[in-house]
Amino acid sequence: MSLIYVNVSCHCGANKFKVTFDIASLPVQADTCHCNSCRHSSGQMGYCVARFQGAPMAHSSESNELADVSRLSQYQCSDAAVRLFCGTCSAHMFWHYIGTDPHWSVAVGSLGRVEGLFSMSFHIFVPDTLDGGLADHYRSVNGVELSRYIGHEKDVVPVGWKSDVLKNEKKDGPLTLHCHCQANVFHITRPKEISNKSQQWWLFQASEREPVKFHTGHCVCNSCRLTSGQEIQSWAMVSRENVIDPSTLAPIDFWDDSKRPKNLTRYISTPEKGISREFCGTCGATFFYWTRDQQDMVHVSVGVVDETQAGARAETWFHWHNEVINAEFGLNRQMVKDLGEGLKMLC
Repeated sequence: MSLIYVNVSCHCGANKFKVTFDIASLPVQADTCHCNSCRHSSGQMGYCVARFQGAPMAHSSESNELADVSRLSQYQCSDAAVRLFCGTCSAHMFWHYIGTDPHWSVAVGSLGRVEGLFSMSFHIFVPDTLDGGLADHYRSVNGVELSRYIGHEKDVVPVGWKSDVLKNEKKDGPLTLHCHCQANVFHITRPKEISNKSQQWWLFQASEREPVKFHTGHCVCNSCRLTSGQEIQSWAMVSRENVIDPSTLAPIDFWDDSKRPKNLTRYISTPEKGISREFCGTCGATFFYWTRDQQDMVHVSVGVVDETQAGARAETWFHWHNEVINAEFGLNRQMVKDLGEGLKMLC
């Protein structure tokens, strides 16, 4: 068996590994999972991992020495699966299946290279999103339409499908954000108006009769990739006054340490620009991105949106950008191209 070794790393660099692929099996077939567990324990709209040979290996070893993964935070999301993520920068790195046919998979965003290693082949558990979620934006690979399975295989849902549950969407009341372990819960309220378009550039209103929405898009930059472990990080830009901490009933406050949410972990991802990210230290879900010098807006990770209220894309709340954000920095050039093609359909 001919093997290839690929480096795996998180953003802060505290956790580095090697994983092994059988060259004859490349590219490995991978899927993007849209189940509630994957979305709410990662904060991402889709969760993609690639199965590799054996277990994680030590990064510095020239032999086949198995790695010590004890420095990674572990979250058992079900009886059969454990997610491993960096407790410092929140990067999801491995998915360990401990049920029948136990095996390891690597979060594709943490791979040091992707070309030729895996092939995004289909979407699974799409109905959990109630509106198709990311699958409606990431529709095909190299011109071949991706199947959108109800479960793992066989039955599918079409592009544009929405659950009947959303027909009863309540137009009043807040939009809930929560992680899988429920340690963190927040609410978004609707903006009443755009008082200053030049300053509140993150707000959108199609017409006076339409509700004000928050600009939202998919980022593929290296910082987002390496802090999430996924290739696509979806952000909604929300006025801080509209992000409510239910423990205080006041707008969320990251700038005053005495008022910041107690159950979030902060990671300063870009110190020179004053950029910080917030995640759940228990299950690893990405929640927020904020900057030191802009205290009137925060980025909300769309994967933690309560899909039962408005669907995973929450289109009655969010106005989706029809281009990939930071496309020039995306490591997986084929994915960036394919996602961009899907987003053009929004025009």
